[in-house]
Amino acid sequence: MFLVHPIDVNEFLVNDGDKDDIVNLIESICCWREFQIDLLPCKHALVALSAWKKSFIDFCSDHYKKSNLVRAYSGVIRTVGHKNDWGVPQEISSIVMKASPCLSQAGRPKKTRIPSTEEYSGKKSRTCSWCKQAGHNR
Repeated sequence: MFLVHPIDVNEFLVNDGDKDDIVNLIESICCWREFQIDLLPCKHALVALSAWKKSFIDFCSDHYKKSNLVRAYSGVIRTVGHKNDWGVPQEISSIVMKASPCLSQAGRPKKTRIPSTEEYSGKKSRTCSWCKQAGHNR
């Protein structure tokens, strides 16, 4: 549960339960630097944008927009042709590349995935099944 408190017109204090984060929407700044690095609104910025009643699309970088994606792939991509038509020099074609050895790691393989930084990683408190109190589980 997020709580949003406006600091001024462009800055918001976003509380996600245990820590406060400051988000500046006009300058695209978040105190965790996720907004600046990814050039996409982070979870704190998204909460502030919803409180400000603005669309998150306006705050995404132009790199992620469809028009730039279409422009990036609008040119002609030529194929490399058949392998026999390649002009490979003799000193390059004489090099023999060996596959690197693929060793499996010791121990039981992981079954759980590693959560991303965006996900909540707090531990759930355990309660006793007999007395229903926290602090112990039996």
